[in-house]
Amino acid sequence: MGRPIKLECFDNAFREEAVPTRVDVDIEDEKLKSFDSGYRAGWEDAANAHSEEQARISSELAGNLQALSFTYHEARSAILSELEGLLRGVVDSVLPGSIRDMLGETVLSQIASNAEGLSDVTLEIVVSPDNIEVIEALIQDRTDLPATIAAEASLGAGQAFLRIGESERKIDLDSTLEELSASMTAFFEQSREPTAGEMQHA
Repeated sequence: MGRPIKLECFDNAFREEAVPTRVDVDIEDEKLKSFDSGYRAGWEDAANAHSEEQARISSELAGNLQALSFTYHEARSAILSELEGLLRGVVDSVLPGSIRDMLGETVLSQIASNAEGLSDVTLEIVVSPDNIEVIEALIQDRTDLPATIAAEASLGAGQAFLRIGESERKIDLDSTLEELSASMTAFFEQSREPTAGEMQHA
């Protein structure tokens, strides 16, 4: 007969519970620490990336706003410069050349408003020598009142004295024109001054 076969018995192996060793505990702790460190590092990287992206967006937005601001002020300056040239030409060239006509119409307006219904009123007009002929022609064509027109060398092209009976009026278009020119100059000088925002971006 052959020899009987001996089989290994595993009953005790299944019944005995595995007891973790110190090495197993240390390995598990290291795994937990590694996971925690990796999680923290990933979170910090994500937070830093988000902050950097927000900073980049803010910087680009500020740059775009500044560029728009400069574009607006450049366009505004160009428009004001063109407007100043146009108005300066009117005030310095056109109006002085038309001031005699303006003076004549102003004199007639004053006569109409002060002498209405007074047919026997004495009318006296004093103007510069250069305006004598212009005023005489207007008075003859536009009013029936008897008028005396005298010349005064000290008066400017836009100045006149008007006496109607006991009333006396001074017409001074020269001063009005000077005030208009000064106001226009002050306006454009103030417009060219940098604002607080422009000084901050400079």
